[in-house]
Amino acid sequence: MTKYSRILLIVSLVVLTSCIKGYNHEKRVTNNFREPIEIITGCCDQKESYTIQPGENVVVFACVYQQLSQPKIEDLNWNIEMIREGQLFALSNPDQWTKEGTDKDLKFIYVVNE
Repeated sequence: MTKYSRILLIVSLVVLTSCIKGYNHEKRVTNNFREPIEIITGCCDQKESYTIQPGENVVVFACVYQQLSQPKIEDLNWNIEMIREGQLFALSNPDQWTKEGTDKDLKFIYVVNE
């Protein structure tokens, strides 16, 4: 392989890999309930807790997937629980969430109503 062929190959690989932007994955919760709610999310053995006041809209999960193909909805992280009026509710089913965004922006929203 000539010197110029190697340089062209390296430049081509750099250009191709720099085009991979990834997929933004975000989940938001809107609290239309009369009382504050608590949302507990988990990913990679880390848990976070959010207290959402009535009328607030909060991002409770954000992640970027650096891959060529779009991740399937079933493969996204859905480890989310809600505590409302002392009761625990699992929000781990993707069907409970409304999809928003584009193919590159995997945004989902869950609305807590009365």
